[in-house]
Amino acid sequence: MACPDALVRVLDDCHAPVDAATVAALEEMGAIYEQTSWMRGGNLRGPGAIVGIMRSMASGADPDDILVKLDADTALLDGDWLHWMKDHPACLWYSSGDDHHLTYGCCYAVRAHVAVHLADVLQMRHLPDSAPEDLTYALTMIQEYGREVCQIEAPWRRSEAPESRWSCWCWHSAAASPDLYARMFRVVTTGNPRPCGVPRHRRAEVMHQLCDAKMRLAAAAEIAPGKGTDLPSLR
Repeated sequence: MACPDALVRVLDDCHAPVDAATVAALEEMGAIYEQTSWMRGGNLRGPGAIVGIMRSMASGADPDDILVKLDADTALLDGDWLHWMKDHPACLWYSSGDDHHLTYGCCYAVRAHVAVHLADVLQMRHLPDSAPEDLTYALTMIQEYGREVCQIEAPWRRSEAPESRWSCWCWHSAAASPDLYARMFRVVTTGNPRPCGVPRHRRAEVMHQLCDAKMRLAAAAEIAPGKGTDLPSLR
């Protein structure tokens, strides 16, 4: 919905695949379902995952294609940043990160030829089993290409980055509103730790609520362009 022209591929773990009904639902929505055999290290850690992700993302892509990695617990609500990246060929990498964590792995974009190069470089390195994919990619990007080709936005914080449009769902706030989040943010992850007693399936429920809220905003923008939201309508 956020990127209507995008090709969506679901890279499932063949060691613990989803059921047939889920595969059928994904394919009915137009996604390409694929199983991967590289080891994921529990949570995308270690050389198998680090090289495997980039190789899988770049498979079949043209060199200048923009590849987006999106975690299953993260909602991409607005593709304006990807259109910006497309219009700025000097930008090779786009993600959200800060001094604590240079890049958060819930969502990032990289050009296909860069992904191939990163995979080649990292395959030659001795990576520990605990190495995280997101931080490893970001550090290697800067080493190989320089910081100036990387667009890394700080995640939203009221006091430090109030203009950011990358965020995580605030599980600890009873006032957290899907409509507000859909209006404010382009990427929202629900993968951050949940409070004790909040079941795992709530992540999927929140993501559906965010999607529904974004659709309402889009519909309102179609009815009254320029009113009700300052975000581009989704067509």
